Amino acid sequence: MSSRSKNDWKRNERGQAAALGCKRNARSLQAMSAGTLADSANDWLAVESKLRASLPKFLTDAVNQASKAAKPDQLPIAVFHARGTKRMDDLVVMRLSDFVDNFVGSFLTVGDFEDEAAT
Repeated sequence: MSSRSKNDWKRNERGQAAALGCKRNARSLQAMSAGTLADSANDWLAVESKLRASLPKFLTDAVNQASKAAKPDQLPIAVFHARGTKRMDDLVVMRLSDFVDNFVGSFLTVGDFEDEAAT
């Protein structure tokens, strides 16, 4: 892994942790390989951060469609289900800004975290 890509995912984790009011966890090799330590956490969140060059189009299309259809007092989400799996194991996807606005609330302001688009 190049130094740049390592710095990119670290910056991504730090930004997401700050946006969610979480503390980024230092990693031990043992915890990393066992998958027992979240990238960041607080009292009620355990966050696994992922950085990709781009997200799957079907995923962003579904979130965009939900956002366009949502009324001002509705939370836009996209729900993904795989055939043959339990309904309650479906994935709920939303924009980070919607999650912060609805669940993290007044703990933070937008300036409290680094926006990757600005870097």
